[in-house]
Amino acid sequence: FYKIAYSSHLHGMGKIKYEYDRIGMNARIDTIQAAILLEKLKIFKSELLKRDEIAKYYIEKFLSLKTNIRLPKILKNTNSSWAQFTIQLPLNFNREKFQSLMKEKNIPTAIYYPIPIHSQVPYKNFPISPDNLINTLELSNRVISLPMHPYLSKTNVDYISNTVDEIIRSLI
Repeated sequence: FYKIAYSSHLHGMGKIKYEYDRIGMNARIDTIQAAILLEKLKIFKSELLKRDEIAKYYIEKFLSLKTNIRLPKILKNTNSSWAQFTIQLPLNFNREKFQSLMKEKNIPTAIYYPIPIHSQVPYKNFPISPDNLINTLELSNRVISLPMHPYLSKTNVDYISNTVDEIIRSLI
């Protein structure tokens, strides 16, 4: 029973990260985390503004470099909290090699949810679109997230952006 309850509070996660055995929820906040988050509410708006500035600078930088990636787009009249800054690598690109080379340059990257939800065990029998969600499948193999937090400096973003550009040019 403990294993099922523990799994359920982590979105239903199984033994392997990003693989889910059951439908679950995110119920991991404890009292100390709640106390810290209450204090962080005081700077929440300013941190969102800083994240937005950093995201805009990333986009400006990548556009100036003409890097062969797809950048995140925010719909008109909307905002993003920029929890991640996720880019799309070129088609048929070796994402694992890219991630390894970024790590060699001391730049962390993340691949969030590499297995699409419709491919997870608890959802396999749910109906999906007739095209089998081909865009979702493609993107799950192409997206990667770069460092993003409100305290990244322009110097950090320059280093990250230039490194991404150099690695992509070297692997194409």
